[in-house]
Amino acid sequence: MRFTLQSLVIGITYVAIGCAGLANPTEPWVSVVVTLTVVTILVAAVVSIFGHGKKRAFLGGFAFSNVAYLASVFAPGSSDNIAPYLATTKVLDWANQKLHGDDFNVISVAFSPNGSKLATSINNNVKIWNVSSGNIVTGNIVTDQNPFIQIGHCLCALIIGCVAGILAQYYSVRTHSDTKATTLVH
Repeated sequence: MRFTLQSLVIGITYVAIGCAGLANPTEPWVSVVVTLTVVTILVAAVVSIFGHGKKRAFLGGFAFSNVAYLASVFAPGSSDNIAPYLATTKVLDWANQKLHGDDFNVISVAFSPNGSKLATSINNNVKIWNVSSGNIVTGNIVTDQNPFIQIGHCLCALIIGCVAGILAQYYSVRTHSDTKATTLVH
């Protein structure tokens, strides 16, 4: 597989933007990364429809797998049903904890009516604490996906898309050469 200088520069630019977003996960970075991801998928889909050859197979596999992955992560209801069980979500949660820990500011605090439990909101995660023991009763109830996870899922989608595109290209070339061989035999 050969890469052009242009494709390497574009790839490195995406990686740099993604790393910058993961280092400082804020809503503006989410906006940039999600927009770039969506635009990339749309361009890949259009080129795969009107293109030809190996590039068409790569971009078709890239676009299809990106749409499938992002739908399983961001579609309504998936954040409760599918996304928490994906290996990529587990890795992103772990990476977020290692890189950022709980050093985000506590946004809100609330006591239960009887005063035995305390709820804290940190980085879009709610934790329920036992007041007398100081232990977490229930942790990491995600109220909304945090920016680190959103950026991470976009980057995972692009990586999965590249792998799927390479596989589609490989099988397209292989199927095409098998078809040529059987045509020549008959």
